[in-house]
Amino acid sequence: MRVNNNIKQMNLLLEENYSLLNKNNNLPEFDEEDAFTILCNIKILKSILNKLETDESKNNLIKQVKEFLDNVKDDSLKSELYDSFFKKKNNMNSFKELNKLKNNKNNSNNINRDVKNKTNNSKNELTNNKMLIEEEMYKNSKKLEEMTGKFTKTLEYDKNVVDKTKTDIERNTAATTKANKTLVEIEKMNTWGYLGKSVGIFIVMYIIIKIL
Repeated sequence: MRVNNNIKQMNLLLEENYSLLNKNNNLPEFDEEDAFTILCNIKILKSILNKLETDESKNNLIKQVKEFLDNVKDDSLKSELYDSFFKKKNNMNSFKELNKLKNNKNNSNNINRDVKNKTNNSKNELTNNKMLIEEEMYKNSKKLEEMTGKFTKTLEYDKNVVDKTKTDIERNTAATTKANKTLVEIEKMNTWGYLGKSVGIFIVMYIIIKIL
């Protein structure tokens, strides 16, 4: 019964390792938590190997572990797993390093969370600034519209004044021209009247001289 339990546990561990391996082989970088889990599983498989009673079962486990390691593309992880299973030395330093990586990842997640929060705060601040800018632009637009309206009214008033002044000048010019024309006509009439009087006086004097 104990052997069967060991075999069952062994198969479950290998199945979990393959599942993690297949997942990470499709990722740009191997996940540290998954690497840590696989290393733990390999260490448990090593302890199971020592508990197996027959050479056949031991060789079968060794064969399966080798097949698994052949599928690991990450060279550093493959080396750690190989040393953990096949070498007699205690590879706890590597185990601690992976544990440290796991803790570092948690710290990185916290840092990423802080960065995300700061980014969200910055986005909110940018949104608020954008709203303030839009409000200020709206106010300035209203002021400009009001000033433009006043300027247009002033321009229309000035145009009306200019048009009225032009009309007055044209009317005065016409009146002045007419008055000058009338004066010229009067002057002509006066000139002809004076000339007629002079001729009349000359004729009267001529007649008087003839009579005498």
